[in-house]
Amino acid sequence: MVLITACASKPAGIQDEGLNGKLFTNIVSGDIRLFRFVVDVPEQSVRPITQRNQSGQRREALQDRAELHKKQLENIEKALKDEQSLTEFCPNGFTVIERYAVLNELVIRGECQYK
Repeated sequence: MVLITACASKPAGIQDEGLNGKLFTNIVSGDIRLFRFVVDVPEQSVRPITQRNQSGQRREALQDRAELHKKQLENIEKALKDEQSLTEFCPNGFTVIERYAVLNELVIRGECQYK
């Protein structure tokens, strides 16, 4: 298991240079190399409810958060291509199997490419 850490200069989100996350690797039978990269996302602060019927505002906030996570996942995927520990594990590159946001984590799962 390899751990990747870096200092974050931005309080929320993912910075472009350097990644703050954890790389989990697994080699299964047939020398199939799989990885999972997990980035913790800070929780959004809780604010008091000021009106009862805010379903439109809530829906907008959820859509905004989903868009933010999508952009963050795209940025992480781009930055992973230059990540040294992943390059050592996948010397011929990798293919992303899936990427998703769940609770307070952004996750990218992938498989190494083979010659």
